Amino acid sequence: MSKVITKELLNDMFSYDGITGDVLWVKPINKPVGSVVGTLMSRGYLMVAISGNHYLVHRLIFIMRGFDVFRKQVDHINGDKTDNRWANLRLVDQIDNLKNKSLRASNKTGISGVSFYSNLKSKPFRVTYYEDGNKRATEFFVPTLFEAACARKSFEYKNGYHENHGRKSTTSK
Repeated sequence: MSKVITKELLNDMFSYDGITGDVLWVKPINKPVGSVVGTLMSRGYLMVAISGNHYLVHRLIFIMRGFDVFRKQVDHINGDKTDNRWANLRLVDQIDNLKNKSLRASNKTGISGVSFYSNLKSKPFRVTYYEDGNKRATEFFVPTLFEAACARKSFEYKNGYHENHGRKSTTSK
């Protein structure tokens, strides 16, 4: 039977340095005392096994600090999924986490929410808005990339998107 993950259990096993973002083993359960906790996963996050279950290190940090992470997500503000400094983490709802996404690798314009649309030669750029995580019928076409960027950035500002939204990804995946 697996252990329930509690603040007390985690603080007994690990120590967390909020300045460096390192979580270190305090008890030699899986690794030597003082070694950094976490294995880099394919999605770019650090993971650790406890009692046969796998946990994301950035979520455990919040539990160690006494936060309830149920139905919440941890956002890495700068987009670096291994940067677990306290100043780089925030506990958010899924909607707010989506408002701080990096630019998709398949994006050809370099601007989140803006794409080429070859069916209209006079207005080749499509601007799409997503509200509350859903695509709304809010899309329109403009003649220049500059106009498209202005429209999209204005929407993001008015709707509380994080200033880092649409940045280039800092991780390889």
